[in-house]
Amino acid sequence: MTTTSAATTPEKRVRGKGRAPKRQQHSPVAAKINPMLIAAAIALIVVGALAGWYVLNTQSTTTAVVTITQDVPRGAEISTDHLGTLEVNDADAGNYIAVADANTVAGRTALTDLTSGTPLTDKNTGTLATDEAAAIVGLPLTAAQMPSTNIAAGDTVSVVSTASNSAESGSTPISIDATVFSIRTDETTGLTIVDLTIEPDEARTVASMAASGDVALVLLGAGETA
Repeated sequence: MTTTSAATTPEKRVRGKGRAPKRQQHSPVAAKINPMLIAAAIALIVVGALAGWYVLNTQSTTTAVVTITQDVPRGAEISTDHLGTLEVNDADAGNYIAVADANTVAGRTALTDLTSGTPLTDKNTGTLATDEAAAIVGLPLTAAQMPSTNIAAGDTVSVVSTASNSAESGSTPISIDATVFSIRTDETTGLTIVDLTIEPDEARTVASMAASGDVALVLLGAGETA
């Protein structure tokens, strides 16, 4: 007897199940661009580029000018040993003394207190103004003959005779008021040279004190008299 097995019927798939639904496609809408905004953006880019170029140009282009390499007090004479160079922007160079004119600076007087690194100008260096009728006398002084306090141009001082004959006689020593004109150091002797403006009729007396060395300088404070 022959046995017939039933054929396995494949499972029918249901069409349409398990598939993602189709997305509805829309045609793109063109964005509206304002021509004024484009022009403004281009203008900003151009201005920014020009500003950057200007800053880079001015900062990278420099000129050498004359400067001070050590502190110089007001009234002191400027020597070549005080001078150095400094690079500044071209835009500012016109305010300072150019290196090409450095030979005109030595011998000038500091019109203000100059600190190291200060660029020199015709306003902070030059010649101190003085009374045309006044005489100028230079006193070579040691540290013992003047105050330890810094003396500057424009200070009022008293020139006092320290001659021995005044001390022995007990008389009041000669004392003459003057104004400091300039100060410098003699590099050979190490003495401080203080130039004073004095009334002409007293200049000879002070010059005699300076020559003998019998002199001391007193710095007068506000309200004090000689």
